[in-house]
Order: sequence, then C-alpha cells, then structure tokens
Amino acid sequence: MLFLNKNIEVLNKLISRVLIVGIWSTSIFYVIGLILLFMGREPQMELNHPLQFQVGNFWSSLFALQAKPFLILGTGALILTPVIRVFLTIILMLKQKDTKFAIVTSLVAFIIIISILVGEIFSLKIG
Repeated sequence: MLFLNKNIEVLNKLISRVLIVGIWSTSIFYVIGLILLFMGREPQMELNHPLQFQVGNFWSSLFALQAKPFLILGTGALILTPVIRVFLTIILMLKQKDTKFAIVTSLVAFIIIISILVGEIFSLKIG
C-alpha cells in the first residue's frame, strides 16, 4: 500500500510540475514574442491572418528571432498544458482506483480527441 501511495504522490507532483512548466513556458514565449513584435523585427505581422507555417519556415523564423514563431509556441504551450494534465489525471485516477472520476476524465479526453479530429478532418478555421 505504501508503494501505491508513493506512486500517487509522484503522479500528483508530476501533474503539478506540468502545470507550472506550462504556465511559465507560455508566459516566456508570449513575452518574447510580444517584445519582438513591438521592436519591429519583422515586416507587418497580420494577427488576424490564419497562421500558415511550414516546418522549415518556422525554424528559420524562430532562429531569426521573429515574433510569430514565439507566439505560436506560446499558444501551443497554452493549449497543450491542460491536455497533458487530463491524460495524467486519467492515470492518477486509475491508480487510485477511483473509477467514477477516471470515467469522467476519460470522457473529457475523448471529447478533446474528437474535437482535434473533427478540426483536422473538416479543416475548421476559427475567426
């Protein structure tokens, strides 16, 4: 039983660390991106234009210290932080043998996966 409690404690700390790293990385990427944007390190950036980036273009823009890739990384970290937390919480609930919350959290994960698939399949664009 002590081993199981130790695993649960480790998982709780991992979830906490994921949230902290997610918050800090989001903040750092956004601050860097906004500083670069306001310093004018690139031509007019259209913020209302859909972000269409190729992987090679992304990395070259990132290393050229342009604002857009930092803002994209910040947004990615902002989106991924709660998603990772949901999947870690499923593991935690299963280890705690809390089937009620494991089912509810799994439903949330299922909705996230379906939303991503629907967005990809139908190329839904917001805005």
